[in-house]
Amino acid sequence: MLHDRGGNANGSGGIKGKWLGGLKLKDASTLQVSEQRLEGKEKKLFLNFMLKMLRWLPEKRATAQQLLDDPWLNSPSNDEEDCASLNRPSESDA
Repeated sequence: MLHDRGGNANGSGGIKGKWLGGLKLKDASTLQVSEQRLEGKEKKLFLNFMLKMLRWLPEKRATAQQLLDDPWLNSPSNDEEDCASLNRPSESDA
């Protein structure tokens, strides 16, 4: 487990990976509720991608290669204008 590999330097992690710090963690459903810009299949793919990265235990997280191969990163965007704006020079670049 993470605790066994890295120790408990700041006292915030328990032996079984349970959070012992003073901050309260939000429910996992918060990500699904807070994402309001995407809809349908695009939203589902995005949330699946994020949840693969945001796993508490490192060994449960997706690898960098798995994330690069993820359908969300490799699917065409529904909003071509947003993608096109990434290629435009900003006013500060001029």
